[in-house]
Amino acid sequence: MVELETFSHDQVRALAWCVGAPGLMRAVDGLAVPRAQVFSTALEAARPWLEALNHSPEPLERYLAVRNNRKTGLHFEALLHFWLEQHAGYEVVAHNLQVRDAQRTLGAFDFIVRDHNGQPEHWEVAVKFYLQRDDSSEWSSWVGPNQRDRLDLKLERMRNHQLPLSACSEGRAALAALGVHEPPKKQAIVKGMFFAPWNRPDQRPEDSAPEQATGTWVAAGDFAHYASGCSQSRWAVRRAPDWLGPARRDTTSSFTTDDGIQRCAAGAIKRPEMWSRLRVLEDGVWFEDDRIFVVPNDWSRTGQLNPTAEK
Repeated sequence: MVELETFSHDQVRALAWCVGAPGLMRAVDGLAVPRAQVFSTALEAARPWLEALNHSPEPLERYLAVRNNRKTGLHFEALLHFWLEQHAGYEVVAHNLQVRDAQRTLGAFDFIVRDHNGQPEHWEVAVKFYLQRDDSSEWSSWVGPNQRDRLDLKLERMRNHQLPLSACSEGRAALAALGVHEPPKKQAIVKGMFFAPWNRPDQRPEDSAPEQATGTWVAAGDFAHYASGCSQSRWAVRRAPDWLGPARRDTTSSFTTDDGIQRCAAGAIKRPEMWSRLRVLEDGVWFEDDRIFVVPNDWSRTGQLNPTAEK
């Protein structure tokens, strides 16, 4: 089993997480969702390559510097693209290929790839972090931290719009122009994390993958109570797009539980913030032990859902 804490370079560790983390869902009717074993096997196969990158990360750093993606979803795509091109054994036929009819853009293929047997595959990929807003395991109860998207809407869009794109006439024409004439195998790769309320920590959506680690969310006013048993922990705020994979920090780039309590009490939490709770890994180095969202006190009572599927 590959332990992510062995990768000291932040972006290599994020890359390893993108390759090996299980998907959010175990099963979705109408969507081909890869099993967790597919991802863990891919990570194990990539271990020597990732170890070499961790020692000499310049190729990955140059690749990411050119793209400079500030959105977490686009950063996730970029890391997957790097893996596909550099190691995974797939041929990338197209990435973000636009599909149009005579008047408008119908959508875009995230990835069209060929496997090691030359068979085409259509991948739609996403990384999402959903908080449980209502006391229910229904997909509609799980929303993005800024309440701009929702689990049920995202899965519905992948099932009814994004993946069927390769079967419509315009999509088939776009693929044929690239030499892809047979129907591609469709894959929905959705990774990320679910966050349940801190006082109901074991809840998760229906049909979510059991291998998927879950976090918690806590209102700023409850953080002191929540963190009462964390006096020896340190914390790090995760700034997008640094939401992929576990955090590794030194003492100067993290803060104590008391500091976190003071920050919350001072009214500093104006919008949801992802925090990593850290444990000592080695002298002066702290590694993620848990992941939470700290949200404004009125978070669960505010927010108008804007049902858009953003990267």
